[in-house]
Amino acid sequence: MEPLIESPGRDEEEIAGDHDEGHLLLRLRGTRARRTHPDDVDDGAPVLSDFMRAILPRALQNTVRALNLWLQGPHRPEKQHITPLQWMPPWLQDKLSIKRQGVFVTAIFLAWAISFSAVVWRWSLLPELRGYGQPRAIRCMQQAWSINDNCGLDGVDCRPFSNATFAYHCSPGCATQQVWYPHTVGDQEVVYRQLVVGGASTESAYSGIYRADSSICQAAIHAGVLSDSYGGPVALRLLGEHTGFQAIDRNGVHSVGFDADFPKAFAFISLASTEIGSFDVRWPMLVFSVLVTSLISVFTKSPAAFFTPVFIILFMHVSFVSDKPELPAFAELLSVSAERLLPASFAAFVIYLFCVRLQLSDLTSHFDKTVLWLGAAWFGALENYTLDHIPIRRLTPSDLHSQPGAILALTIIVVLILAIAIGQIYYLRREGRLIRYLKVYALLAGMLVCAAAIPSVHLRIHHYILALLLLPGTAIQTRPSLLYQGLLVGLFINGVARWGFASILQTDAALRDLDGPYGSPLPNVTAVVASDLSAVDFHWSQPPEPYQGLSVLVNDVERYRWYSDLDGLNYTWSSSPARRSRSYFRFAYVADGHAVDYTRAAIWELDGTWNTTLWDL
Repeated sequence: MEPLIESPGRDEEEIAGDHDEGHLLLRLRGTRARRTHPDDVDDGAPVLSDFMRAILPRALQNTVRALNLWLQGPHRPEKQHITPLQWMPPWLQDKLSIKRQGVFVTAIFLAWAISFSAVVWRWSLLPELRGYGQPRAIRCMQQAWSINDNCGLDGVDCRPFSNATFAYHCSPGCATQQVWYPHTVGDQEVVYRQLVVGGASTESAYSGIYRADSSICQAAIHAGVLSDSYGGPVALRLLGEHTGFQAIDRNGVHSVGFDADFPKAFAFISLASTEIGSFDVRWPMLVFSVLVTSLISVFTKSPAAFFTPVFIILFMHVSFVSDKPELPAFAELLSVSAERLLPASFAAFVIYLFCVRLQLSDLTSHFDKTVLWLGAAWFGALENYTLDHIPIRRLTPSDLHSQPGAILALTIIVVLILAIAIGQIYYLRREGRLIRYLKVYALLAGMLVCAAAIPSVHLRIHHYILALLLLPGTAIQTRPSLLYQGLLVGLFINGVARWGFASILQTDAALRDLDGPYGSPLPNVTAVVASDLSAVDFHWSQPPEPYQGLSVLVNDVERYRWYSDLDGLNYTWSSSPARRSRSYFRFAYVADGHAVDYTRAAIWELDGTWNTTLWDL
């Protein structure tokens, strides 16, 4: 028979081995970390392999053991539970049985679905404008002219220039949209601001004349023919070539000036008040959807019965009302939304299984669930309104350095996330689950590091991916965790419903978008002005590989394109000595039929001076 008390002669390794066997028996019996007495664990129990114990100093081994013991949490894990606030009588909260809750949720969800579908369908039907036909829905930043060389030589691909009218329909909220890449207007670069060129008019027939590369919807707001709050139809007339676009700030929209000629300009036609009347359904639909989801939240105990309809309602609201993709036809919008909903539903099931279910099971405080979880979910889903003022567009080094305030904003966000993480670590440790979650996040971090090391692609952490990464750490039933999880679910829904499942790895072409920089070398061009100031003669050398030609923009319109199979390495631009404005020249190499990055503008002054000051910036 073994003695109840260990004899002094037994060595430490033998005692530790006994404790290891005791730990194993406890785990086999299903107790795992639920230790009932502090004496169940020996603080000196080894957590290192024999090899590591042989090479590590005793002090370091003790530190590792102490850290492991701390990470395991208290001997008696404390499952977190929210004590409900007594704001509602218990008899009212428990009035609906589980069966009746299912009937209630089904009935209210069907009522929402029928009403929502009817309103969205009616909202998508654009009324015809008398004399101008059916208006075409356009993006907020839609232009009547494409940038750089995209309109072809002399702008032939962007005809007609004049004698034509068009009817368009603009969405609400276009005034807040910005140009994300530098857009050149003469010697100016427009970036991180609205895109309107001109707008002041000396002709009484029009409220303003705009260069054709202005945003149509923002120009309409600037001209006063469109309400930014409601959106609606506009009709514009093409005026052909125009010289001198004067800048003026009106109706909350800033414009830039351009003193040279441009082949295409437009102005807006005043419509009758009966034609421009428009009702903005975004806010009534928001109130209706928030009310329905709140009723579901208050009167459901089952996490599945709560999460399923709330997820669908939030996804549909973002897809069709608050932040819908900018597509010209309702059928396309319906198709794209259905395409994104199916994989998003699978992701939502995983989120529910590993995050939402663990947090909301046995939750009796439905008031906290409604205010904190659901309120934060709506806040995140309406990210284009609630978080749009944060000056971060994309988490790429070029965007962070070029956008004013982006680095400071990112620093604040990182510090805030770290502070929240410390709080979550505290509660996970108290529940005895910290080590498990640390292993999960170590695996995720390793995967991200490996992805970032892949050549020729860039790691992109979209906000839906950020939500997926952070959601596991919110599977605790505390009030802060309710807030965090609801916010992250809302951000996930907004990201997927608006932009789809954008890749976590993107090429340079995918990051560049339509008008982003290529990062190509710039041509070295010399200019000789004629003695009578009637022409400028340009000279350049053979372009490097892989470029095959050179493009010349004059006043932001492509006027000449040279290829390496042509004779000569020069081009002459002629102009009348009586020209009334400066001329702006930009040059770019051509690869595979398309111009790459253009130089800043060189200016041919009215006195004949060739000014390349901007090339040195």
